[in-house]
Amino acid sequence: MIGAGGASRAALYALFKLGILEIYLVNRTQSNAERIAQEFSALFPIIVLPNIQAVEEHGVKPKIIIGTIPADVTSVEDFSGSLFAAKRGVCVDMA
Repeated sequence: MIGAGGASRAALYALFKLGILEIYLVNRTQSNAERIAQEFSALFPIIVLPNIQAVEEHGVKPKIIIGTIPADVTSVEDFSGSLFAAKRGVCVDMA
């Protein structure tokens, strides 16, 4: 999950209801991501990473990527190619 606003809350809960057990959250302001992780902690764990590059550093190959940040804030260059390393998956831009 990229982003920690209202749309990300809805998407996080949907992932939980779908049975996704390992959820990573990245946000420009890490404290906002940590606050959301804490708010959901009674239901399921969310692993907060400091930035997109940390996904690669943790060896994570996400099968589902959901972006909830405004489209004009990022570009393709902001995302490492390894973020899309899984053979199959889904990428949703909610912007």
